[in-house]
Amino acid sequence: MTKNSNETYSVTENENNKELLDNLRVEITTNLDIHRQFIFSYLISKKVLDEEDCEQIMNSGVTRQQKVCCFIDIIRRKGSSGIKHFIDALEYENPALYKAFTGKNATKFIAPLIPSGRAWDCISGLSAKEYVDSDRAILSSQLEQRIKDYHCMVIQLNRSIEEKNIVEKNLMTAQLKIDDLQKNIEKLKVHYQNNPKSVETKNVLLSKLQQEEIHCKFYDKLARHDSMTIALQSKLVELLDEISKKNDECIHLKEDNKKIKKMADEIKLKFSVHRK
Repeated sequence: MTKNSNETYSVTENENNKELLDNLRVEITTNLDIHRQFIFSYLISKKVLDEEDCEQIMNSGVTRQQKVCCFIDIIRRKGSSGIKHFIDALEYENPALYKAFTGKNATKFIAPLIPSGRAWDCISGLSAKEYVDSDRAILSSQLEQRIKDYHCMVIQLNRSIEEKNIVEKNLMTAQLKIDDLQKNIEKLKVHYQNNPKSVETKNVLLSKLQQEEIHCKFYDKLARHDSMTIALQSKLVELLDEISKKNDECIHLKEDNKKIKKMADEIKLKFSVHRK
């Protein structure tokens, strides 16, 4: 594996870049947002992608996953240099994937390029201002969807808590009935053993005993069925932890949105000065 002296990243010695890209294909397909404009503008500026590559990616399929797979194949064909620039772009755009490639935490903040040329036009047809607004719109949309998801999770959680309380109450009632039935059965057994009577009386007592046993089995079965809902408690705890994590992600998304809005304002100011 050859490297230029000014390369800014390192991979484990003797690691094959193409092999590493193949190993992370599933993770890239899952986590790379192909509709974000930064990676395209970065790779176009580094001469990794050209007009033909961009058209091929955009026409490769209907779904995001199809486009990402095509994108990976093209980057793979670009060799070590193309993969290196792709990893550099991930440090700005997707720190989690960057760490998966390099084992390092991202330390750079996004600094959007001012793309131009036919290759960029075939990707988005956006101006520099529209390019930043596009990323901000995507983040805003993701943030709104996350908030809606959290609200649904909270509603579901409240319902689950109510259902759990009802089930626990029913379970407690059923257990009390089982205890009472067991006591009655024992009393009937003692009464039957200590008071020998006519066959008719014994049959009546035996019938009552059998009925009590049937009731006992019924409530015992009900208690076992209801006890399965105790597993809801652990699920509720996991759900609360997930909500906490999602709230943290929501905060990060809001911060990213503020950064992009600030960058959009700066670019607007630069364009305004440039026109003057």
